[in-house]
Amino acid sequence: LTADIYENTNEYIIEVELPGVDPANASVEIQEHTLQVKGFVEKTRHDGKEYTRIVSKRKRGELIRHFFLPKEVDAKSATAKLEKGVLTITIKKSVRPEAPQVIEVQIN
Repeated sequence: LTADIYENTNEYIIEVELPGVDPANASVEIQEHTLQVKGFVEKTRHDGKEYTRIVSKRKRGELIRHFFLPKEVDAKSATAKLEKGVLTITIKKSVRPEAPQVIEVQIN
């Protein structure tokens, strides 16, 4: 699955091509900083009849792609929309933790 990834100061946008995938057959899951995109492409039928495929360049069946996310994402903010064969996922960045603070220890 081909994809483009964009970012600005507030969020990441991942666009994944899912041609032929019905929105009901698409899913997005974020677990432990890994984004999983799944889709399923049904067998092609023409007027309810099956044909023998002569040439096939498109994928069929289950499609899966994984992306590793930076630690500073807010997974609960994620949204996904499938439109015209492109799945657009938006994930907000979380506040980055501050740098460790060094505290001087006083000796009496």
